[in-house]
Amino acid sequence: DWSSDVCSSDLFKPGSFTRCLANVQRQRFMVVECDALHPDPAQNKEHSGAVFKYILAMRPHLRLAAVVDSGNKSLHGWFTFDAEAHAWASHVLPALGVDAATLRTTQPVRCPGVMRDGRLQELLYFNP
Repeated sequence: DWSSDVCSSDLFKPGSFTRCLANVQRQRFMVVECDALHPDPAQNKEHSGAVFKYILAMRPHLRLAAVVDSGNKSLHGWFTFDAEAHAWASHVLPALGVDAATLRTTQPVRCPGVMRDGRLQELLYFNP
């Protein structure tokens, strides 16, 4: 169920009005987005899959919960959250071309089922 609860990579405290770390109640997912791996959108998506596979090889305790097509040139990999893996990802993955902004704890991310510039953001993979 991709309710608003799931589609926020972070869950904010009730009554929160700002996206600040103090308002984060818990983090359920680490979302990895790769916008700049290749100029061709199809190739960029293939390279994104390789990054997701690399993450799982380096941090095998993580679970890839979902992959969302952003409706443009990137895929978003939703991994189960682990503080150590998140710290590792924040330091290592930007050097590979991963969007550092998406790794921020308070960063909102795209969800499936929404139109973006006339293209549907689709759920490609789901592993509850």
